[in-house]
Amino acid sequence: MEELRKARSTHAALNKALQLRCMFLERDPAAYIRLKEFADKVTDATVETRNSELAEAIGEILAFVQAGGKASFPFIFIDPTGSKGFEMNLIAPLLRPAAK
Repeated sequence: MEELRKARSTHAALNKALQLRCMFLERDPAAYIRLKEFADKVTDATVETRNSELAEAIGEILAFVQAGGKASFPFIFIDPTGSKGFEMNLIAPLLRPAAK
């Protein structure tokens, strides 16, 4: 969040508004509780969380990106920590909106 806030400040200095919208996934229930507690304290950005595996949340992620509007710039970050990797066909739908 801190890096996104820095980007917003940089854009503000150029008289450009940057609205922050984030969706975070966490598959581990205990870690998700901590993530949700963090997200609920964020007041300067829209933050949504899901206790879900990436593969199960692709549709929700795409809907969240689309809700940002056509002028939005989606930044998709997939943290591979604890993962054995992802098949390209799994993450391909997430990369398509960013390419448009």
